[in-house]
Amino acid sequence: MLLKNYLLEKVTELVKPEYDKLECWAHAWPHIKRVEKNAESLALIVGTDHIACGIAAYCHDLGRIVEQETRGKQTELGKIDHSYDSIEPTVKFLQKLEITGYDFGAVIEAVAVHSHKLY
Repeated sequence: MLLKNYLLEKVTELVKPEYDKLECWAHAWPHIKRVEKNAESLALIVGTDHIACGIAAYCHDLGRIVEQETRGKQTELGKIDHSYDSIEPTVKFLQKLEITGYDFGAVIEAVAVHSHKLY
């Protein structure tokens, strides 16, 4: 549990200031925390890596920040697929964290497809 707390605290330190820039309340920090809690619970139910799921949850809406910076505040949700815009900032945060032992390809894939209804 200590490793999980440490890793997710490090991710929080990096991503929370980014989410604090968002003007759209629907994707602000409280949403991210709810998604992380749900992702961890679901990961434990299906027996998958709850730390990787938590990291993906924290990073999944980074594309909303890119969207706001390039297109301005988005008031209509779902008009643009922000999941692809979340990939690059997620990769940068993962590289900055220098964490080993996790399948970051799976984290990136989860971020990339999180808004696809198929998944």
